[in-house]
Amino acid sequence: MSPLQEYYATSTFWAETRKQVQDVVAKELQEHYQSPVESPSAAVREFDSDKVIWIDQLSRLHTLLSDTGTRVGIPIPQKPRFGTLPLGSVNAMILTVPGSAERLVVFNDGLFLFVHLFVKIMVLCFQELAPARAMLGKKKTAAAMQKAIASRLPPEAHVHFHDLLCAYVLRGHPGKASPWLLPAKVASIQELLLTACELFVLSHEYGHIVTEQNTSVNNAEVLTWADLAAVRRNFTREMQADFWGANLTLLGIPGKGNMPYAFAGIEIFFQGAEMVERALSILENGIEGGAEGQTHPPSNDRRIMLRRSLVREWGPNMAQVFGLGNTVIAICETLWAKERKFFLDKWVEGVKPARIWTALA
Repeated sequence: MSPLQEYYATSTFWAETRKQVQDVVAKELQEHYQSPVESPSAAVREFDSDKVIWIDQLSRLHTLLSDTGTRVGIPIPQKPRFGTLPLGSVNAMILTVPGSAERLVVFNDGLFLFVHLFVKIMVLCFQELAPARAMLGKKKTAAAMQKAIASRLPPEAHVHFHDLLCAYVLRGHPGKASPWLLPAKVASIQELLLTACELFVLSHEYGHIVTEQNTSVNNAEVLTWADLAAVRRNFTREMQADFWGANLTLLGIPGKGNMPYAFAGIEIFFQGAEMVERALSILENGIEGGAEGQTHPPSNDRRIMLRRSLVREWGPNMAQVFGLGNTVIAICETLWAKERKFFLDKWVEGVKPARIWTALA
């Protein structure tokens, strides 16, 4: 039995957490399928079956990161084990076993499916905005760009955006959103943006591992199952990992001229996380705002600091790469403008977020 497996088998905290997660999953499945579930353990097996594709994708992303690291001389950690838990935010974290070098990268339940569907919505909007993109790029302020975009977004973008937020925030899983298809002609752009988005999520977590190794941080300062519920807030490390992950993402997306798309993929992740944070903040407090989580600073703070760091690293011309990312922000602000009142009304009605967002609180 490996140290990781042994720790799982003997940890009281893990046993209690696993039971808690099983109960949450069983309830969610019962609501989703409108029928009782055999047992919590059976529910977990059924629930986990749709995660195989994401674990496979993570393996491919690890290979891409390893190849990139070899090419540019950046050390990439050995592939860790991957897992999911209801972490309460659109993020991930590194867990380690005390007395062991083994690591587990844990993603919030539904994170990769949410990213996938959020990218689809952005691509749908890009498709409609493409004829006017040159004009949009000349807008001097974010408000002017948002106003120009508002009149051009397709109605179905608002429908899919609302459906996805409700599925994840209120019903607990993005897979509960209604399925829909993009035209085949935009598949290459979708794949490019999705790869960049997912690559940033994974490389951010690898950044924590590399930073820990390079600064000789001892295991007592790294997250473990036992201190998951009371994790120390060290937002400086999060922003360092953002910088490390963004550089690997920009270097890892192949193809001349694709850097703006790579950065847009990073921006899509931040904007998707921020939209969820805003909805959760309204439902919990009646006030809109990017939430400060237990382990991560607000997404808006992260993206602002990341841009500053990238300009210092790559030079002032990096600002030109941010153009498509600015469009992502304007699209999301336009879409969110119609959602604000909906979630405020839900707060007045006493509606609470799905259990996934508070399961480990």
